Amino acid sequence: MAVVEATDLPVMVYDIPGRTGVKITDDTLARLAEHERVLAVKDATGDVEQGFERMEATGLEYYSGDDGLNFAWLTHGASGVVSVVAHADAHSWREMIREVDAGDLPGARAVAQRMRPLVRAIMGGGQGAVMAKEALVLQGRIPSATVRLPLVRATAAEVAALRDSLVAAGLL
Repeated sequence: MAVVEATDLPVMVYDIPGRTGVKITDDTLARLAEHERVLAVKDATGDVEQGFERMEATGLEYYSGDDGLNFAWLTHGASGVVSVVAHADAHSWREMIREVDAGDLPGARAVAQRMRPLVRAIMGGGQGAVMAKEALVLQGRIPSATVRLPLVRATAAEVAALRDSLVAAGLL
């Protein structure tokens, strides 16, 4: 609550226990949801069922924070996605969201299936932010994939596999 009170801006709670080592409890989320500036949750817990229940209980907008689960989140009522992979291919995520919004779940599922290799290449082996930067360098969008410690650059093998995925997806 101290963080929420430190700003006049709207707040999106980021629930990512894999990065923080702490799960946001139902009680904590319920208390946060009572604050007028807490509007949404980026959920990267991997638990869509829990998120669906929390959406109902709190009335907060929910956004997928797990690129591999974006389709599942959207079909369970998420408002959208906060994506790492979209740095390399925002068009496909936009296409999938439009398909879900139009009620074309087979079309949306086809987009999600098409995206799986790129999601695995960026999120599967290394650290997502590191691999996203490498993808942007390969695409010529940024000049360097330099990261700050404790993150380290991707290996040559990881970059080669990423390049293959980008080529296969038609993004290089």
